[in-house]
Amino acid sequence: MFQLKIRNLPVIVNNECLGVISIQDLADSSFSLSDTGGKKGFLHNLSGRKGLPTGTKLNPDTKLHAGSGTKPGPMTKNQPTLSMEVASYALPHPFKSSHGVASSRRNYGATDLSSIADIEYCEDAHFTIRVSGTDPNHSQVYLCVADGVGSWRQFGVDPRNFSHRLVENARRLVEIDAANRDDLFSTSSIFSAITPDFQSDEEPIHPLDIIIDAWNQTCREQVTGSSTICVATLDNKLNQLSYSNLGDGGLVVMRHIDSETVGYMREKVPRHLRKHDLRVAYLAQQQLRSFNLPYQLGFSGIPEFKGSFETPLDADTASISVMPGDIILMATDGLFDNLDLDEILTIVNNWEDKHFEEKGKSLTQPTADRQEGENLMKLLAKEIVEKAREMSLDKSRDGPFALLAKENDIMW
Repeated sequence: MFQLKIRNLPVIVNNECLGVISIQDLADSSFSLSDTGGKKGFLHNLSGRKGLPTGTKLNPDTKLHAGSGTKPGPMTKNQPTLSMEVASYALPHPFKSSHGVASSRRNYGATDLSSIADIEYCEDAHFTIRVSGTDPNHSQVYLCVADGVGSWRQFGVDPRNFSHRLVENARRLVEIDAANRDDLFSTSSIFSAITPDFQSDEEPIHPLDIIIDAWNQTCREQVTGSSTICVATLDNKLNQLSYSNLGDGGLVVMRHIDSETVGYMREKVPRHLRKHDLRVAYLAQQQLRSFNLPYQLGFSGIPEFKGSFETPLDADTASISVMPGDIILMATDGLFDNLDLDEILTIVNNWEDKHFEEKGKSLTQPTADRQEGENLMKLLAKEIVEKAREMSLDKSRDGPFALLAKENDIMW
């Protein structure tokens, strides 16, 4: 279903449609996280069918419920509104320089490894932005990461150009959308004073729409290159995380889940061997055409190489429920290729113990000062990224990327 871009399938009995199931329904009932998430899962997914049998009709007694296209009702006064504290951190490839990236330490030379000071050489681009308007209900947090495809160097093209421009255009769209909603709120306030029943239905821009518009603008600017991209935001009305991901970047939602809850997420580690109850509650699907060839948006101004790119409609797009205390990690493949999920969970759990549990605090409660919360998140982001850098230089272990390479008969 992923490969055929099918998001829902009808349930048909005797040529009557009894309802609709989503790919999430199938995944939850049939597969483990390793089957449905990450690069390995995508490479091994089975193709589904296209179309419906001849003569199919909708059962007139069928009633569609929430989740099948019905519009959600308004938020009740008792429904809590979640807030998000965000931070980001990035490091370039350890062998990155102004001349490109070396294939090994020997080719890189005896100079110091690249550091945060060399971030300008990085093909990755990102932003975290909190847009707050006149209406407090319109406050919105957006996250975005993109990874430029390095193989453009063989054509004399800087891989940073496309990814950085794509992300810059995405950021501008978020800011423009926020400004437009401020204007709409001001207008709706005037109408509400005249007509009490008047309600504005203008919603914050969706991550998929951001990617579509940013991609169109970048292509209009004829920026040669290609990139993966992932955009996410917290829906304040439904308390859901909405995201759209194209390529081998990814998004992980981590949550404390009671170890005594039998069968939750079909844990592989026996209960008595688990060191903590932090679990992966959701793992976004990474997308690849084949090994080390991710889905990507792009544009080519090179006559002899027009390229073959995906469109934003190929992105994995979903909305998932989140809870107070959830930790959301969004990153490019530079992280997920070098740290497996268990290692990430351990880092996050140790960070939480140090900065919250030992001080009698809880992630489920907002920090007194937003800046304090974002500083703590910055420490976590920095620790995860530096650990991934450390593991990428460790020749004594096979990371997730190396293991997947060997499964595809490639020595890494």
